[in-house]
Amino acid sequence: MLMNSAKKGQTLIIIFFLVLLALSIGITISTRYIRSTRSIIRTDNSVRALAGAESLAERLLANSYAVLQDFISNNSCGSSCILDITYPEGQIMHAVATLSETSTAEAVLSFNVNQSDVYEISLSGYTGNAVRLCWDTNASIYASYIYSSGSTTSMNTYAYNPTSSILGNGFSTAAASEGYNSCFDVPITNTPRLLRVRPYYEDSLVHALSSIGSTFPIQGILIEVSGTSGDSTRHVKVEKTSPMLPSIFDMVVLQKSLTDPLSNSGL
Repeated sequence: MLMNSAKKGQTLIIIFFLVLLALSIGITISTRYIRSTRSIIRTDNSVRALAGAESLAERLLANSYAVLQDFISNNSCGSSCILDITYPEGQIMHAVATLSETSTAEAVLSFNVNQSDVYEISLSGYTGNAVRLCWDTNASIYASYIYSSGSTTSMNTYAYNPTSSILGNGFSTAAASEGYNSCFDVPITNTPRLLRVRPYYEDSLVHALSSIGSTFPIQGILIEVSGTSGDSTRHVKVEKTSPMLPSIFDMVVLQKSLTDPLSNSGL
């Protein structure tokens, strides 16, 4: 009897440890499964939040520059700046956008330009008497200053090689200034409209410096969007610049003299 009791006791102990082991394995598997499920849900929410934020940003970018300016002036864009998406399981993605000018007026604008492209600076409202263009690369810079006088729109052009250049292309030679290797001034006359900058021979980082005491007008609108799905929030920032003329503009307009208006006719 005593031996049977001892065997039964051992059996109960073994069964107890087996149950405990099974329970531990079950808890471990369940914990990992729950963590994995939570990770999948977080990833799914993050993807949905980002997709919603990007969708709202793209919808706003489809508006004209003038419409976005009106939104900023009125300090409200209403339903245009809100996007809600309800998914089949009932989950709601909510995105909201805010609009602002890209920055306060700046005294220096720095921009990278490909040699096959043109960078355009809006000068509407600019009060300085010149714009200084500076760069440190071996590119040559061609600048077109577009202005209006009464009902006539005209253009002055400036072409400069860097200080180290030995090119015989007929361009003027820039001078070192403001800590940059090459600089030249574009005089501002009449009513300024645009300054178009094109590098030749290589891409270049160009710096536009305003006259002392003046700043450049605002050059664009910043769109900031926050998308939220579940406990995930993603942010998107995009900039819509002021309208720019295509690079081919410089090739299809002519000015027969300093007193003639711009024209697409050589007659």
